[in-house]
Amino acid sequence: MINNFQKIKFLSIVSLTVLFILAAPLQIEAQFGETGLETLDSTGWGAGFDITKEAGLSVTVGNIIKTILGFLGITAVIIVLYGGFMWMTAGGNEEKVTKAKTLLRNAAIGFIIIAASYAITFFVVERLQQAALGG
Repeated sequence: MINNFQKIKFLSIVSLTVLFILAAPLQIEAQFGETGLETLDSTGWGAGFDITKEAGLSVTVGNIIKTILGFLGITAVIIVLYGGFMWMTAGGNEEKVTKAKTLLRNAAIGFIIIAASYAITFFVVERLQQAALGG
């Protein structure tokens, strides 16, 4: 059964994720003082949005996947911090220590999966770029 704390924690993570995703265009506009494809080109995201660009869709999809993996990495760091906090405040309670160790082990596995996913994405996008550009 899901208790209120778990519901609040889940909703907070989802809300922060949506907030960061929606705030990205505003951050770009504030940082560069321009909008449209010029801004996207200057940040490296524009190549996939304009069909006439050399890189095409593979770069855009790769950038989106890298961004998602970045958010997952942040989530894994938060889980590590939470697990460490649980362990430090366990006060000798073996049940809490075991739960904290499980959280830390799962976060470590998550880091490995995220790193492998990033490496695979980088490899595939590079190969698609080479194939599309004839390299």
